[in-house]
Amino acid sequence: MSKKISQQFNCSRMMLPEHQSRLNDHAEQTMRREKYRRPFLDEQYREELQYTLEAALTEKKPVMIIAQNSKGYQTVSGILRCVNTTAGTLYIDTGCDNIVSVKATEVITLAFSD
Repeated sequence: MSKKISQQFNCSRMMLPEHQSRLNDHAEQTMRREKYRRPFLDEQYREELQYTLEAALTEKKPVMIIAQNSKGYQTVSGILRCVNTTAGTLYIDTGCDNIVSVKATEVITLAFSD
């Protein structure tokens, strides 16, 4: 019985092409979901992020933020201009007459850049 279960997809040559492509799409989506799974941030790390955020706002030092959304990872470097606490959004001036907004819930890493 176990041999039969382990070889159930060995007959994929007998599958219809649309079923085979759907099976491949499902496997690809599963791998992508696992690759971009949001890491668990413990309370101590969140406090460090909050401390760095407050220091970056008061000292106007350049920071590097790595955020994760549904499309993948996003890296933004620049000076933190303001924080909208009601919307939970950080506004970063990248220096190219461009202000980028990042949701605070998507932030994974926040560090001072050199």
